[in-house]
Amino acid sequence: MSVRRATIADGYAIFALVQAFREEALDKTCVSFNDSTIVRRLVEAATVGNPVFFLAEEDGKVVGVIGLFVTPSYFDETKLMAVELIWYVHPDHRHKQHGRELLNEAENFCKRAGIDTLTMIVGHYSIESGTDRILDRFYRQHGYKRLETHYIKKLGG
Repeated sequence: MSVRRATIADGYAIFALVQAFREEALDKTCVSFNDSTIVRRLVEAATVGNPVFFLAEEDGKVVGVIGLFVTPSYFDETKLMAVELIWYVHPDHRHKQHGRELLNEAENFCKRAGIDTLTMIVGHYSIESGTDRILDRFYRQHGYKRLETHYIKKLGG
């Protein structure tokens, strides 16, 4: 198992994982998903470097992804923050430390880049499946603090 930063050549592999994530989690919410937007974000990652993606590989196959968007802090623009866009490991490859290694790589990237905070999200699908308690314990064991809960409502369009 290895973790590395994604390149433009990884676009199709990332897209496939994003699609799987959508089917498993986002289709059950009111979050809209547009293929051309995802493709544009992948091009931005490769050309501008934001967002940034890291991949977990097993036997040469991409099996997991973590994506971060880096931005100035909302409340102190002298500080940078990273916000998780996606943290997903294919179901066939879970419970093998891929998720942990992806998060470690994301944290190390943030430290090297001078990013002050990393915000991770526990999604609706985690709450419905009961894995939110596992994630809560995991995050706390790794120094994260619970900040707030988000609610989303589709207003049209």
